[in-house]
Amino acid sequence: MDYKYADGDELVFTGGFIQKNLNANKSIWIEREIGQRPVLAFGNSGSDTGMMNYVLDKRNPYRSQAYMVVADDDVREWGTQNWEEKSAQYKEQGYVPISMKNDFLEIYPAPIKRAAEQYTEEENEDAA
Repeated sequence: MDYKYADGDELVFTGGFIQKNLNANKSIWIEREIGQRPVLAFGNSGSDTGMMNYVLDKRNPYRSQAYMVVADDDVREWGTQNWEEKSAQYKEQGYVPISMKNDFLEIYPAPIKRAAEQYTEEENEDAA
């Protein structure tokens, strides 16, 4: 569940998935759905890095690009990331960082506003 695709890895189809949309599983499902490497990837969390690495793999015959949203707008969103630090990490991995704070004119359309408290699910003992 924690494995992330890295440049040069081979995709192996082995059967069912515990969760379809997580880490390396994203790359496998993209391959199954479209049958080739995409040229663009957009992500907003660490679980998207495998998919983004799959797109940027040196074996991709086409020019490709991956974009990662940095949750750095603590006024309009619940972002707490440090823009400089996260952007440097993403650039090092080959992704183009996108700032929620500086690159988004609007995050939520009117009349939607950020909640007074961030929603968090209660931890389920069975999941732990």
